[in-house]
Amino acid sequence: MKFGRLLLLCILAWQPASIAQIHIVIPRVRHTLVPGVYKSPDGSCSATVSVNLMGGQTELKVANHLVSDVTGALWIPPHDLIYSVSPVYGMPGIYLYSCRSAKTHMLVAPKHRTGAYPDGTDYFELSGGQQGSKLFYYYVPDVQHLNLKELENKVYLRVLDLTSLTHEGTKN
Repeated sequence: MKFGRLLLLCILAWQPASIAQIHIVIPRVRHTLVPGVYKSPDGSCSATVSVNLMGGQTELKVANHLVSDVTGALWIPPHDLIYSVSPVYGMPGIYLYSCRSAKTHMLVAPKHRTGAYPDGTDYFELSGGQQGSKLFYYYVPDVQHLNLKELENKVYLRVLDLTSLTHEGTKN
């Protein structure tokens, strides 16, 4: 695509309840989420993506939960939101927010810390791709060595298996 990948819907055969699920990927253009309001598949919850005018980072708000420097997000039916966060302005990692419980769970934690990045140097970005129960994301151990032009190289691609998640968004 001329303006980068803009993926609105992804069909995924994720079957913890033996039903094919439709995952709604919040669209991105050139590694940046598109601002807007995105409803959960069951319509019970919505996520607002905006750009912070002071720092320029992407923010995600669900209910009273505000996250800075979000690099990717997708809804998992019926109302769970998985999102990735960069360490520049945010708390790096991959998270799951459950609208039902209003709780956040870290699915993938940062591994590297420095004095400049006490919460972690690790860069995470959901790729928007899925295969079965597997969710793909890009990972670079140190954000200071990140080159966005090279990020989509398979060397940086990692897999998160969603089969261990319950319908409440927690791991078994």
